[in-house]
Amino acid sequence: MRDDLTTQIEQYTAAVIDRQRPITSEEAQASVAAISDPPKVEFRTASRRRGWLIGVAGAVTVLAVGLLTVLTRGTAPEVPVLSQPSPSPTVATPAPTPSPTVAAPAPIPSSAVWSAIPGSALGAGMMTSVTVGGPGLVAVGSTPFGDHPEDAAVWTSVDGITWNRIPHDEEVFGGGSMSSVTAGGPGLVAVGSGVWTSADGLVWSRVPDDDGMFDDVWMKSVTVGGPGLVAVGDAGEGAAVWTSVDGIVWSRVPHDEATFGGTPDGGPSMWHVTEGEPGLVAVGIDWSSPFDADAVVWTSVDGFIWTRVPHDEEVFGGSGHQAISGVTAAGPGLVAVGVERSTNMQGVIWTSVDGLTWTRVAGDESGSLDAGQMNSVAVGDSGLVAVGWIGRVGGPYSDAAVWTSGDGIVWTRVPHDDEAIGSGLMWDLINTDSGLVAVGSDGMDAAVWVTGLED
Repeated sequence: MRDDLTTQIEQYTAAVIDRQRPITSEEAQASVAAISDPPKVEFRTASRRRGWLIGVAGAVTVLAVGLLTVLTRGTAPEVPVLSQPSPSPTVATPAPTPSPTVAAPAPIPSSAVWSAIPGSALGAGMMTSVTVGGPGLVAVGSTPFGDHPEDAAVWTSVDGITWNRIPHDEEVFGGGSMSSVTAGGPGLVAVGSGVWTSADGLVWSRVPDDDGMFDDVWMKSVTVGGPGLVAVGDAGEGAAVWTSVDGIVWSRVPHDEATFGGTPDGGPSMWHVTEGEPGLVAVGIDWSSPFDADAVVWTSVDGFIWTRVPHDEEVFGGSGHQAISGVTAAGPGLVAVGVERSTNMQGVIWTSVDGLTWTRVAGDESGSLDAGQMNSVAVGDSGLVAVGWIGRVGGPYSDAAVWTSGDGIVWTRVPHDDEAIGSGLMWDLINTDSGLVAVGSDGMDAAVWVTGLED
């Protein structure tokens, strides 16, 4: 295999984009600029090649071959420094007529200053999810897998600025990858190629898979809801949902083809789940063919019974690929972000009052969404913040990007600052009482960006 960075990116990107089917060498060369699956994926066999959007991030981090920089585990303080703001944003309840009017909060200043934490302080790897918990903040992801097995990885921080990676334990983290983490169960629950739990964010256990429930599946997102916890992702049959009361004992929701779909060559995959009207909302992608995909939304009242929102071509479809990668309760009720790839790539926003009827937000003339991919959205102190990247994926070909909105409908991209934000791929963000923290990857290293924490 050629060892120049561009060739490695092309090969990895092509494989991740078409994980739902075997790919040809010609398709691999044509796919380098396409969108791929969330980093919340595992790259194992051709039969596991489902999805596409965010996994391209691994095009840099997973190409790192060599020794990992393992940082010494920090000592947890008695009282966490950071805490998630409360109360959580209230979801508007729709009135029969007219539709409820939601007052838009003041926009977050576009001059908000973001700072990147040097990747050398975080070590090789990719952070895909972050939550408040443990000693303050806990981020999860994976180490590079290149010529050796991928391993799950956990980082912790007291203040969002100084981070320590939990020392590797082969029995706990070996041969796996974490996609998402949330506060719940015994303290913290992470999912991915399996399930992990921790009481304090420092000591982790892997949930046994005695009955093979986690074989050939990928759990991409987990949230508190339903009977206790709900995780979503995909399996051989299509999209999949798992539930748990305590984070330790899990059950999979029976597969219903009309709801969760799935074919040997593709089908739907759930990428993110959150609490919101009518109870829980999951979002993702549905491959109608190897070269065409549409955004898709599911809802559930209790986490056990799910309904797929009927497809609307104007809202969820179009030429090329559309996918929703993140959703939160905010704005008119719910705000989702994602990407469209047709002749060009651009960020896309969808809104809904009730989770059942959705509207695609039209792009503005300023071009703030052009060439962008929006991966995650959260409520900030005075509006909404979305993170992702701008430009071609991988190292020097992309820049980390931040967008803000006062109402979830009108968006502005924060002006890029090479010194402050720099290159890289932002995967997830969290709002704390002290400020915002985004995590991702920059080249071969894990990456963190913060704003407000220094004030």
